[in-house]
This record gives sequence, structure tokens and C-alpha cells, in this order.
Amino acid sequence: MTRAELVRKLLETCHLNVPERRQLVPPAVHFSEILAVIRDVVAREGWFSSGKLTLEELEAGTCRFHHLKYDPKASDLVNDWCGPSIPATTDYPRVDSAAEAFIDYLEQQRWLNWIKSPTWASPRGEIDGIEIWGLPTRIIPGYRIGPVCLTGTIDKVIALLGPCTKRHASWIDKVRALLTKRYASWQGTTLHTWDSMGFWVVSEKTTGNILWISIDESGSEPWTDYATPEGIHLGTPEQHLVSVLGAPEGTVSGGGGRSLYYDRRGIRFTIFDSGPNAGMVSAIRVVWPAR
Repeated sequence: MTRAELVRKLLETCHLNVPERRQLVPPAVHFSEILAVIRDVVAREGWFSSGKLTLEELEAGTCRFHHLKYDPKASDLVNDWCGPSIPATTDYPRVDSAAEAFIDYLEQQRWLNWIKSPTWASPRGEIDGIEIWGLPTRIIPGYRIGPVCLTGTIDKVIALLGPCTKRHASWIDKVRALLTKRYASWQGTTLHTWDSMGFWVVSEKTTGNILWISIDESGSEPWTDYATPEGIHLGTPEQHLVSVLGAPEGTVSGGGGRSLYYDRRGIRFTIFDSGPNAGMVSAIRVVWPAR
């Protein structure tokens, strides 16, 4: 098999056998190779499929992503047990955009797992133990910011980022976290901050489970390289944010700014009313989606 054929099989089946792994030289795949393989297959065959996921070429170079979503009529427990089960489609202006959405979906369903990277600027993951390099510096609503995922624990975050400052979260944050953490028993929370890089995590005090992840412009880390699949990042004007995501489900004002809640997506944005970044996204918080 050629290298492109091996990459295609890995994406379609999330598995390579021992002989195929030996043929994969070098034994890691760059994200650009994944895009190239998907682009080539869609151009030649009109679609690319992996299990119940399909990328379908439409007119004028646009692409439709067939995937599954959670059943809004089912309970959280059923959805977590069964996973996404309702057929859905999303259209994208380019094949590359649809391919990136495909990779994001693999991440959210744990078919592609993040592994510790040398730096946050060179994220990598793995599929069936095969390393995937050069993953986009993504913010995935309801799931992760970079390599830090809501499904992880605070111990893993500290192992990745180093020592942090611990603070008690305010009572209002505790209530909001409780409302967005699915069927979890309430045990109190701890706020963990890495102030030099503008990174915050709130976790349950006793279990270490993560409730939300936040980045802001106060640190030195170049967070403007991190964006949602829709291209929203720190510094995005509020007007553009709302034009892309629509009106927020809720707005909370205070401290000279506003937080725009898109909790069904699993993300919130802070906008300040004054200062050099007035009217622009100054903080992004990823939370458990409200269903």
C-alpha cells in the first residue's frame, strides 16, 4: 500500500494492522497529509466516508458533512451511554473546512486522542496509537482549548502546564458550573490559574473533574492563534461574533463587561465595554454543553 492509502485506511477505520504499521514510514502522520488524502478522495470519488461520517462534494466546490448529533429528547444519561444518534448535516464552503470539522468530530468522539506536545504551538494527537502532528490550534466548544479537555482531570492539566495558583470560585460560578455539569454530584469547586499565560480552569474539589476552561488576553501566550471552527478568537469584534453564531442564549453583565452565553454550544465570550479591547472578545470559556 502507498502512504496515502495507509493514511486513508487509518481515517476510514481508525486502525492499522501490524504489517501496515511497518509500511508507514515515517511512523507518524502530519495533519496536512490528512487534508491532502481527504481532498484527493473527494475530488476523485465525490465523497469520503468513515463509519457513519461522510463528506459529500456539492456544487461550486462546497462540501456537506454528514454526521450524528445528540438526541435533544433523550436524557443526558442516555446520550452519554449511546453517544450521538440523530443524523445531521453541515455545509462548508471548502473541502478543507469540512475535513477539519471531520477531525474535530473524531476528537469529540475520542477516536482521535490528544497527547502531550512539546509546546502548545505544535499540538499532536493519536489515532489507534499512531501519532498525528500539526493539529490545528483549536478551541472546540463543549470539549477543549488546545490539549486541555473538559473530559480530563485537573491533575493532568497541572502535569501539562506546571504549578498553578489555587483559588476558591465564587458562589455564582459554583451554581453555574453545577447547572452545566451533567448529572454530577456537587462537591464544591477550585479555581486554578496560570496567570502568566492567561489560562484558567475550574474543577470539582473532590474529584478533580473539569467544569470549565478559560483563556484571556492577560497572559503572554499567543492565544490569538487559537480559534473556534467558525474562526472566533480573542480580539474578534462582537458584531462579527454575533453575525457568525447568532444572538446569545443569555447575557450576564458586571465588572465593566458582558459575558455572552452560548451554552448549548458549550462556549461563552467576555466583551469589555471600555479600554483598548472594548467591543472585542477578551476571554473565551469552554463549558459543558447544556442540552
